[in-house]
Amino acid sequence: MAPVLDALACPITPVTVLPLHHPLAAGEAGLRAAQTCGLATMLLSAKLRRVVGVRPATGIGEAADTLEADLVALLDQGHGWVHKMFSGSVIADVLRYSQVPVLLLPVVTE
Repeated sequence: MAPVLDALACPITPVTVLPLHHPLAAGEAGLRAAQTCGLATMLLSAKLRRVVGVRPATGIGEAADTLEADLVALLDQGHGWVHKMFSGSVIADVLRYSQVPVLLLPVVTE
């Protein structure tokens, strides 16, 4: 997928959703995970967009709307798709309510 996105020069904006009173420096671990997932080389220089004070799935949806995203890509921590669909996970909520296609990518662990 990376060669296609790189060739198209698609804008990619990593997003993190934080609780209202969370230090805004947070989210860097998620940015590093996004940068190492292999989605696109342009992620290496991407700036992190922070959404504060909403539930994670809501924040992802709001960011997708604000950015007029054509696609939402989520990093999947594992746990299996059955767990995600029935345990109230953020991924399940995004999959249920997203107005655009959702791409799930595995988190690269070392």
